[in-house]
Amino acid sequence: WLIVQSAPGRLHQEYDFRSEREIVERSAGANETALEEAIDPTPEELEQKMSGSAFDIVHLAGVDVHQGLELLQATASAFELKRFVLPWVHETDHYEGYILSGGDRVLQPIGAQWLATLLCSGSLPPRIVTCNIYNSAYQIGKALVAAGIESAIGFQDTFDDQLAEEFFATFFRVLPAAEWNSIAAFNYAWQQIRARKSPLQGSGLVLWTTLKLEDTSLIDEAVIRQHTLTAVELSRQNVRDLLQVDISPIAELNYSILHNNGPLFREF
Repeated sequence: WLIVQSAPGRLHQEYDFRSEREIVERSAGANETALEEAIDPTPEELEQKMSGSAFDIVHLAGVDVHQGLELLQATASAFELKRFVLPWVHETDHYEGYILSGGDRVLQPIGAQWLATLLCSGSLPPRIVTCNIYNSAYQIGKALVAAGIESAIGFQDTFDDQLAEEFFATFFRVLPAAEWNSIAAFNYAWQQIRARKSPLQGSGLVLWTTLKLEDTSLIDEAVIRQHTLTAVELSRQNVRDLLQVDISPIAELNYSILHNNGPLFREF
């Protein structure tokens, strides 16, 4: 398993990958596999990483070109905008892309075809690529599968970050029970997100795959429990290793928010 964390330069201060990394790391561990990493790689470094190993799962975390532009135009200096941002603003209007490092804190946007080429530069292409980046559902997902990857998951437009992490945590958890069939695992994880009844209008998840739907047996909770339910003795020492907790209270609240059932936490 490989996680690519890419938020180079000024984008670094906008992102915290800790919870997402924990999800992927624990998922790899549950499959008795070590997790390798590529943090803010350049295209050349990512190609070298992919050439050196054959990965079953590659998880992309970070920023797509459209979100990257929005963040930079809001925070970058006039000099940075002129030198690093404006040269590729017009190129992002009609394509999906992923931001890697260009070295020396410079950003390097790469399009769908280039990304697919980099991820398939090893002796074997990855089996599944999961893209936890906005605007990755069509050109990126399509290019990855066309390049030889069995399945790719991406987002149409934007998506709630916490729901995205919950989706991937569920998807990775049920993959063994689904016998590594991405259609079955995707269907189950997506149904769990829909059951939350959170507002999802204007966004969506897309699965591209070479697998055949008619050859797929969908799974339910009973099947998953047969594969994943094991007895674990909890203690004060190991409970934090088994339970992930992310709590961020809102520092100040107007009392009227409480009267209108407003939230107490930014994240719970």
